[in-house]
Amino acid sequence: MSEKVLERSMIEDQYKWDLSTLFENDGRWEEAFSALDQKIEEAAGYKGRLNNAAEIRSFLEVLYSLLSDVNNVFTYAFLRNSEDTRVSSCQAMYAKSYGKYVRAMTAVAFFRPEVLSLGEEKLRSIIDDELLAPY
Repeated sequence: MSEKVLERSMIEDQYKWDLSTLFENDGRWEEAFSALDQKIEEAAGYKGRLNNAAEIRSFLEVLYSLLSDVNNVFTYAFLRNSEDTRVSSCQAMYAKSYGKYVRAMTAVAFFRPEVLSLGEEKLRSIIDDELLAPY
């Protein structure tokens, strides 16, 4: 016997996830989504500068902040879309957030190749620097 699938509005709140831990509402999500552009540009601005411990640490701080924000934006949009995949505004949020994720990852793709191109001796001296101890 098949069960009737309930509309989300008919499900008790205790069985729904609480997205307010990510963003208060879709408007706040939009603000965070828009703010990602500046963070992406800031991270991309380190290209060609990662040749010492201070620059690498500074980049890592920007990178981890960016990744956290991208993750929050993407997760919220993914979960909003999962609530009801028939809602076109949520489909759009998800598509936009996926595109922003790709843009962010593309913008920082230089990191590993740039650092690895420094050579073993230089890289070892940078790794031993106290500035990078947390990493």
